[in-house]
Amino acid sequence: MIMDDLIVDFPSERKTVKGCVRGRKSKRSVRFAEMCLLAITEPKSPEELAATWCSKRERDAFRIQLMRDLSRMRRKVATTPMASIGDDDMYGLIGMEAILSQDVLVRTKQHKVDHVNTLLAEQARQRRSNAYDYEELSRVACESSEKARNRAHKVAKGYWDVLK
Repeated sequence: MIMDDLIVDFPSERKTVKGCVRGRKSKRSVRFAEMCLLAITEPKSPEELAATWCSKRERDAFRIQLMRDLSRMRRKVATTPMASIGDDDMYGLIGMEAILSQDVLVRTKQHKVDHVNTLLAEQARQRRSNAYDYEELSRVACESSEKARNRAHKVAKGYWDVLK
């Protein structure tokens, strides 16, 4: 593959949407190329699909193992001072912070639902008025996701401070 075949490129200028700055100022952002290539493939046979995907039994085993790991990590975090938790365990926690606490898990799921509903409501409003404003939709999305982005930043900073 040569670089001309890329579907996305990284422009040197950064754009913001009506005062909503996304993340840190960076010289890299993503925009899509004007053309992309779609390759049509033949559907896989049921045998090929069965060999490719996990079976229900395997998925159930993964879920059970995840629940055991999660329970073990919850106990460890609840009973061990943070300074005593080793790097290996800290690395194991990355990405699981929202599911370590039932309250945080419920709030996170509710925020995701609220965010989607906010965007769907804005799209419906624009559809009714027959005035499609993608900048406004982007601004609403940015505003709606601000708490989640701030929380993700705090979590990342916390890991950075502990694991650096």
